[in-house]
Amino acid sequence: MAEKFEEIAVVVDQSSLGNGIYDLTLKTDKIAKAAKAGQFVILRLDNMGERIPLTIADFNPFEGTVTVILQKVGLTTQLLSLLRPGDEILDVVGPLGRPTDLEGIKRAVVVGGGFIGLEMMENLTHQGVQVTVVEKQRQVMAPIDYDMACGVHAYLRDKGVALRALAEQLGIAREQVLARGDSGNDCAMLRYAGVGAAMGNAGEQAKKEADVIAPSNREDGVAWMLRRAARGEV
Repeated sequence: MAEKFEEIAVVVDQSSLGNGIYDLTLKTDKIAKAAKAGQFVILRLDNMGERIPLTIADFNPFEGTVTVILQKVGLTTQLLSLLRPGDEILDVVGPLGRPTDLEGIKRAVVVGGGFIGLEMMENLTHQGVQVTVVEKQRQVMAPIDYDMACGVHAYLRDKGVALRALAEQLGIAREQVLARGDSGNDCAMLRYAGVGAAMGNAGEQAKKEADVIAPSNREDGVAWMLRRAARGEV
């Protein structure tokens, strides 16, 4: 049986996501080190408080923190929404529940967005899994305003985010990454890479973000760039 812990938690951060939805980051060293995707915690504010389960939306074993998402629907969640950094929660028990089995998975489809769906997507991505998110509604974060969700949509489409996740998964330093692109949606990737190369036929936006302008695709620009990289010229 997986080990679980009971800790006094200190609030590290709290923010409103809109429409009565809040995220709450707690300092819980032991729980954070043991947590896995798909698990939850049970917390109690004080000796008179009720115990409520909340899914672990994120965790950082290095900083010793877990983040939970809550919706203000009753007294306990209303009191939780009022907490500020430095406040204490009497006890948090976890991690609880059966973690999601990610071993051997190469590709995955997450059906349904929301906080839980995106948390699953993030954990799969960190495991090097290629993930597709399918959401019936017009946005992946239904509880919050559409304008706020647009930022999430851009993050999910961002090639720079994908490149960073891949480099971290493979243990490759940012300075050792070479990326090439030719259009506006490649800009974040070009900015992230240690060397960003725009092709000669690229749009002006990509060229502005690039460190190097290579010959066009028709002039074997990719091969030109790789030869220079192999010789240590970039």
